[in-house]
Amino acid sequence: MDVLDLARELSLGPKKAASTNGGEYKASCPKCKDGKDRFCIWPNQGKSGHYWCRVCDTKGDGIQFCRDFLGMTFYQACQKLQVIPELRERVAVDRPFKEAEFTPHIAPPIHQSWQQAAKNFISSSHRKLMSRPGIINLLLNRGFTLDTIQRFSIGWNMENLFEETEKWGIPKEIKENGHPKRQWLPKGIVIPSYVGNEPVKLKIRRSDWSQEDSFPKYVEVSGSRQSPSIYGDMSKPVVIVESELDAMLVQQSASHLVCCVALGGVSKKPDYEMHAWLKQASLILLSLDFDEIGKKRYAFWMKLYPNIHPWPAPFAKSPGDAVRLFHVHILDWIKAGLC
Repeated sequence: MDVLDLARELSLGPKKAASTNGGEYKASCPKCKDGKDRFCIWPNQGKSGHYWCRVCDTKGDGIQFCRDFLGMTFYQACQKLQVIPELRERVAVDRPFKEAEFTPHIAPPIHQSWQQAAKNFISSSHRKLMSRPGIINLLLNRGFTLDTIQRFSIGWNMENLFEETEKWGIPKEIKENGHPKRQWLPKGIVIPSYVGNEPVKLKIRRSDWSQEDSFPKYVEVSGSRQSPSIYGDMSKPVVIVESELDAMLVQQSASHLVCCVALGGVSKKPDYEMHAWLKQASLILLSLDFDEIGKKRYAFWMKLYPNIHPWPAPFAKSPGDAVRLFHVHILDWIKAGLC
């Protein structure tokens, strides 16, 4: 099966227009949905053929066709086209760039008391994790190495803690029941983010979370910087992922090639400084979780920067799942994206 077969399956009405380049067909465009001969198809170019619309400039190969117009994942597209699912070179898509209407916020500075409390908590939780083989094995099974666990000071909080907010530089606040509000540090894996050597954000992946829980699986500790986290050398090409743990996994294998932005949630947006930096980046690979929510957010990012390309994790919704479930080599995936 190739692009021509896909176009027929989608009832685009392709008709042969020339014998050049192994055969050229023309059809109506499934994107701009107008005209009868603007959509050019070359079924014999490449493994699955190529297509290009002369009006809206959408283009790609058979796999890209399946993803753009049939709503398939990369792995599903490979099965559809009977292509061996392996890392492939990215087909560059030249498209008119129109920046999205977006006004980034300026992230306020982190309180010094918060940073000191965070340093103490990170240090204590990291020591606790390193003394617990069971928690270490949990991370090793997710693809982390011991060196990465130590490099990023990943920690373990043994129990739910409720500390005074003043200790964390947060003004005292009285709840409706008359008791003071506390800083909640839930039981789970402690995930820090830094700027230089200073902590700016703390996330905790709750170990006792369940589907019925009214609180989220990942809790951002109050007082953390309200912006995505950056891991690695900011002069290198950028990979945008959703979770901090995914960013650490990418850095573990490819820190010599890329830096990472961890959004900390699919709806999170860059702050003012990050927005200015991303506009100047040589290349941005966008790898949001490839689930229904994540796919809807791709459009926002694709309109925001002219140097961005979609590069979802192969076979799974996230880099972490790709490593854990399919033993994907992160370095190979990143190298293919940089081609």
